[in-house]
Amino acid sequence: MGFSGADLQKSCESSGSTHFACAAFMRGWSDGTEAAAQNSSGTIYSQQGKVPSFGEWQAMTSALRGFCPPMNIEIGQSIAVTLHFLSEHPEDWHLPAGQIVLEAMKSAFPCSTAQ
Repeated sequence: MGFSGADLQKSCESSGSTHFACAAFMRGWSDGTEAAAQNSSGTIYSQQGKVPSFGEWQAMTSALRGFCPPMNIEIGQSIAVTLHFLSEHPEDWHLPAGQIVLEAMKSAFPCSTAQ
């Protein structure tokens, strides 16, 4: 199996180059989900034939990701949220690390129904 939640936890709780691997994974995951959400929302808006406002764009990308983090969330905060989720859900350690991060973000930063 690939990089699991247990692997991510071990990496993020380590120091040196192993911790750097954790931060790099989290940055890549974050950039990837953002790019996917922006691509999807851009497709939706182009199909509607309109240019979204910044607020509309932000709400759409957050809804497509399934979570609504603070505007300037830091990688360290994402790591802390993920480690907290892993500590509360040891039954999920075997799942792919990307799925763990998604579930952690959805749990910590749910989107309000007003968006």
